[in-house]
Amino acid sequence: MLGESFEVTLALSPDSVWHFATLVNDTNRLHHDDAYVRAGRFGGLIASGMQPTAHLMAMLATHF
Repeated sequence: MLGESFEVTLALSPDSVWHFATLVNDTNRLHHDDAYVRAGRFGGLIASGMQPTAHLMAMLATHF
């Protein structure tokens, strides 16, 4: 509805990043290979783009 809002903080643990990527068959090393990612500029596993998107869709469905 117009004027409604909601807010949430999403904290994704490295374990959840790995599990989600495995579940959706996203084999990108950025989601699975901790040593590879630590050697790069990010310093840790990176969530698949679909993971925060899935959380957003769930929040919208729950809110409305």
